[in-house]
Amino acid sequence: MDTAKKTSREDAIDPWNVIHLFRDHMRLVVGCVLIGGLAAAAYVYHRVPAYVSRAVLEVSSEPQAFGDTQNRDSDINSAALLKTIEQTVASQAVVKRVIDKLDLAGDPAFAPPRKGKVYSETELIGLLQGRIAVSLIRGTRLISVEARDASPIKAQAFAENVLGEFFTQNLETHREGANATRQYLLAEAKRVEAELHASEERLQSYREKYNSVSLSDQHDSVTERLNDLSRQVMAARAERLALEADQAAARTLLNQGPEHLLAVRSIAALPDVVELRKQLSAQQADVAALALRYRDLHPSMIQARRIMTETQASLNDMLEKGASGIIQSYQTAKANEESLAAELARQEKVALDLGRLSISYRALQREVESNSALYQQVLARLKGTDVSQGMTTTSNIGGGSLIQVVAPPLLPAAPTGVSSKLLILFGLFGGGVAGIGIVLTKRALDTSLPSLDDAESFLGVPSLAVVPRMSLPKGKDEFVVATHPSSVEAEAFRSLRTSLLLLRPEGTGQLVMFTSAVPGEGKSFCSANYAASLAQQGLRTLLIDGDLRRSTLRQAYVKANKKPGLTDCLRNPSILEEALNETAVPNLFLLGDSHGSSTGAELLSGPGLKVLLEKSTAQFDRVVIDTAPLTAVSDTLHIAKHVATICLVLHAGQTPRRAVRRACTLLTELANTRPAGVILNQVKPGRVSSYYYYSNSNYYYGHPPVSAVHG
Repeated sequence: MDTAKKTSREDAIDPWNVIHLFRDHMRLVVGCVLIGGLAAAAYVYHRVPAYVSRAVLEVSSEPQAFGDTQNRDSDINSAALLKTIEQTVASQAVVKRVIDKLDLAGDPAFAPPRKGKVYSETELIGLLQGRIAVSLIRGTRLISVEARDASPIKAQAFAENVLGEFFTQNLETHREGANATRQYLLAEAKRVEAELHASEERLQSYREKYNSVSLSDQHDSVTERLNDLSRQVMAARAERLALEADQAAARTLLNQGPEHLLAVRSIAALPDVVELRKQLSAQQADVAALALRYRDLHPSMIQARRIMTETQASLNDMLEKGASGIIQSYQTAKANEESLAAELARQEKVALDLGRLSISYRALQREVESNSALYQQVLARLKGTDVSQGMTTTSNIGGGSLIQVVAPPLLPAAPTGVSSKLLILFGLFGGGVAGIGIVLTKRALDTSLPSLDDAESFLGVPSLAVVPRMSLPKGKDEFVVATHPSSVEAEAFRSLRTSLLLLRPEGTGQLVMFTSAVPGEGKSFCSANYAASLAQQGLRTLLIDGDLRRSTLRQAYVKANKKPGLTDCLRNPSILEEALNETAVPNLFLLGDSHGSSTGAELLSGPGLKVLLEKSTAQFDRVVIDTAPLTAVSDTLHIAKHVATICLVLHAGQTPRRAVRRACTLLTELANTRPAGVILNQVKPGRVSSYYYYSNSNYYYGHPPVSAVHG
């Protein structure tokens, strides 16, 4: 079968199935509704009236003379604080005070006497707490306090005394806490004062020992001197680095000749050197010009060359002096840098010594400042505690909040609770819901196939017909299609005839077998009336009772005679004509035993069955075989191998799914066949109308249906 198709069909909800499900169990649902209504009525009759006295508290901020009011307001608005107050109003301590004040332990209306047993304190508290309800009104700073009792006076008294004892206990607790806080702050003030005095003594001793009164000024002076020396050292280092490369080059080039010193940029840039180089260049130009006019021994040439030689000698002498000056400047810069660095190191040591002294000094000074600030805070807290203790009232609560009664408890005029009519309606509704739940649970636990859709989706085969329930006289079977031709039941078998005619092509549906998964499904009744419907069409029809172990058709539809039966024909197929029995329906003949046989399996597995079926199909237009249940005996499997059309009869709402699955498995695995379709038998008349037009068929045919149960 197609699993996807089966799943989709099972998931669909058929409204008709739901309607018929509740219609079938209408008595159960109505009974549950009545039981729920009666139970609610009994509760209304016996319930004790309850009076409720309600008070409302408001939690607001209390004006504060000390501290941060904004922080305290945020505490009041917090859900945690409001929840704490809510839980405190009817706490065990408050309830115990109310019990003692009203002497509820001796009140028989509050604590009914028990023989030989006295109420414990915990039990009394539980009794009263059960009558007190405290709740926070959502979105507000209001707290509702409700007291419930059968007496309106007691309900009001409970509410008033709970509030009174709550405020009284709150006052006592607040005062006790304030006293404890004050004692603690006094002791803390003495301790902090002693520590402050000791820290001041240590600071003064340190000042006297190291003369550190002007320590801060000395530290500033040393710091300024360090900064100045650091700048001088950086400048001296920069000067020394600038001369270092030139002096190294001058030392190297000095030994190679004065003219090579011109490669040192600082020497070449000396003003005297620049001037002499200009003069030398001019004299060289003059010598070159005279050389064009005169010879070497000419007086002018001799004089010009002498002047040029003197200028060159002056330049060389100036270059040597410049190199010596650079070397001397480098030595001076280096010595200056070393001197400044030594002074800087000395000043750093002085600064470190001052810093070491400053660390201890600042630590002692911070200790004095910290102790002084702490002492001032303790004194302020102590002063605030004294003031707040004097302002304490019964409506104060710790944390800077104020609780006041905005709606005092009043004497209730009428009992509260759900009205009697509404309770009865709730009972009826609850009973209906319970009834529906029982019906749905019963349906969920049902393992049968109550509807046509269930059968089709479970088996994966088409439905052939839906046969309604019928009522026949006990011990009497009849052909409904003949005795009640215009009934709904007769029309069901005519629909079955049409379905099988359309299901099988011409020439392949001559043999039709009826079987079931378990006994009592009504297959014999269905096979007999189907055969009768064929005979009414003028078809020569043979009805074979193939249930050899429990043959019933011959006794039901044929008068007693001594003709051979099916067992005899299986042994000797040639006597088929002698074994045929005429029925009350024209063209319908029956072949069957007058009593059961235990050798059916052996005879059906022999060659006689095939020969008998061949002779039957040769003599009759249609052959209908009624067989035994598939899961009961194996006889039916021998017949199924020779039949092309198999009809599986199911008892609506009775046949277990497991048995149906087992029957289909036997047909598939052992007989290599499968049902052609399913017949849903013994369906309640009301359900048949959901599958066909039978709801109006009585009017159409003009005859009433045959109703109720048949076997």
